[in-house]
Amino acid sequence: MSKLAAFAVVALTAVSVFAHAGHVHNYLGTVKVVDASHLEIVTTDSKTVDVAINESTKFLRYNGEPARKADLKPGVRVSLYVSEDGKTATKILLPPR
Repeated sequence: MSKLAAFAVVALTAVSVFAHAGHVHNYLGTVKVVDASHLEIVTTDSKTVDVAINESTKFLRYNGEPARKADLKPGVRVSLYVSEDGKTATKILLPPR
């Protein structure tokens, strides 16, 4: 029985590790710090997420209207979509005007 339990633990651990491969991370939170190439938000569960922003990052409003990087200011609530590597923002959704 102990061999079966050990196998189950190893199998479940392997599945959980592979389940994260290629996973796109999404966060909901409030902008804490923003500059030309970096964004830091505090998520709804009080964790800090720090990502790069670059020329490929898309800025939109929740209603689909375009937004600009200049619209990001501390205190603004955002939905943040992060690349598979977890380091770069791919899309940032801001509230409507």
